[in-house]
Amino acid sequence: MKLTNFNEDLAKAFGLLGEKITDVMVDELVSDNKIATGNLIQSIRSRVEETQEGPATVIEFAQYGVYVDQGRRPGDKMPPVQAIESWISQRRIKTGTFTQTQLAWAIAKSIAKKGIKASPFIDNSIEYAINNFSDELAEAGAKGGMEDFVQHLQKTFPDSKVTQS
Repeated sequence: MKLTNFNEDLAKAFGLLGEKITDVMVDELVSDNKIATGNLIQSIRSRVEETQEGPATVIEFAQYGVYVDQGRRPGDKMPPVQAIESWISQRRIKTGTFTQTQLAWAIAKSIAKKGIKASPFIDNSIEYAINNFSDELAEAGAKGGMEDFVQHLQKTFPDSKVTQS
């Protein structure tokens, strides 16, 4: 997207930030073995969007990524049985004496009752990307207005180690 009100170099810095975050998200999911079908990993994308306050990095991914990240509390409603059926099919899980739908329903019921442990890949990835690529991000931001870029990062991620040198 062509950003009209903002410096192209600054937009590139925000684009680099998005690339770093999405790369780390994929690495986090792989290292946590959260690649059942690969759909979540394949859905992770970043883009730069123009806002009233300046450019912003937008990270997008499949809706169920929130449940992978935050988990599900015990007692919550059942996840969609159809999604679990698809997962069973893609994983080629043998259903034994049950039909695929019956097994999916039983799994969904168990998830509703017991919940799912969180795998917080979103915040971990953002924090890691900001803290471990801060020099690279600062260099990219310097071309387009370092102060604006650093202020945005500090405002958005107050616990980050990004500073202006």
